[in-house]
Amino acid sequence: SDPSQYDDFILNKTNKKELARYAMSKIMKYDIAINNWFNMENNETIGVGYDKVRQMKYGLNPYMKPSNIYKKNGQPVLFEVLNGNPGYINLLDIQYAIRLVTEVKSQLNIDCCASFKHNSPAGVAIGEIPTLTFKKTRKCDPKSSFGDIISYSGVVDEEMAGVLKKCVSDGIVAFNYTDEALNILKKKKKGNYLILKQENIHNGIEFRDVNGVTLTQPTNDSILSRKKLVDVPINIQNDMILGYITLKYTQSNCVCYVYDGKVIGIGSGQQNRVDCVRLAGEKAKEWLERAKKEYEKLGHFWRERPLVLVSDAFFPFADNIEVAAKYKVQYILQPGGSIRDQEVKDACEKYNIKMVCSGQRVFTH
Repeated sequence: SDPSQYDDFILNKTNKKELARYAMSKIMKYDIAINNWFNMENNETIGVGYDKVRQMKYGLNPYMKPSNIYKKNGQPVLFEVLNGNPGYINLLDIQYAIRLVTEVKSQLNIDCCASFKHNSPAGVAIGEIPTLTFKKTRKCDPKSSFGDIISYSGVVDEEMAGVLKKCVSDGIVAFNYTDEALNILKKKKKGNYLILKQENIHNGIEFRDVNGVTLTQPTNDSILSRKKLVDVPINIQNDMILGYITLKYTQSNCVCYVYDGKVIGIGSGQQNRVDCVRLAGEKAKEWLERAKKEYEKLGHFWRERPLVLVSDAFFPFADNIEVAAKYKVQYILQPGGSIRDQEVKDACEKYNIKMVCSGQRVFTH
């Protein structure tokens, strides 16, 4: 059933059962493709065929074996493993990490770097120079970035690789690398450092198996339009867009604090929003204090810039604003839609905080 089998078959080197297995697999995939074409409008019956790509060390925990990577319905694998062996957790981090930086670059037209841990970013930053952008990202929350996955929307060069080599990190995913950068990174972690090259981003229908059933939904392609941000300065618009995209790929409930092109505080995975605001606020406060000391130590003048708070869902109570005000937030972006929106708006006016409602929730679970 495949020309690659001809030579071995003629030489009688092929097991007939193996030929039959391969042929049946081809027939199954062909039938699945026909079935899905006929059902593309109503999705009443969706056929799925899987091909094994490679085996991983284990799943979420060492005793969860076997753990494998499969590709679905003949779709191409959109990443290439250049070094190391990706684990289950690594690939979960990578799927969100690479989407985040790609989307930021697409909307802000500047390269983006993100540090990911446990399916949420620890820090995100934008910049023109790879090394400086990476350093800014890692300084957002250095404690949480320990042992992270790095994603970068551009080309990793020799200088950036040299800095990354000295950091405790599990791996990196980017769209390209210079030869010099690859040579440096391949020596990291005794030659086991994970290096992935991303070819493209898959969009379409997402599948997830939960307790014996399969859930589907479209890929989250929501975009924060600048038309909704016309009442704020362009630099604040950029910070709001950066925060909005960051939260699209952060475990809910979540909020983030953005300061001058850097996501310096993230509160994620909490059961109530006010804890997210407080957790992220403490991280932002720590970053600001540390950055100010570094500037002054170098003899530079510290220039205060507006602090922006972005939320992935509406604020149910005004207490969120009370907490945000303690951290000197000046701008807030949130979806709105709570029955207490007026109370939240009144609290913002009380503390002289400019609030914008996007009308778009961006939960990630």
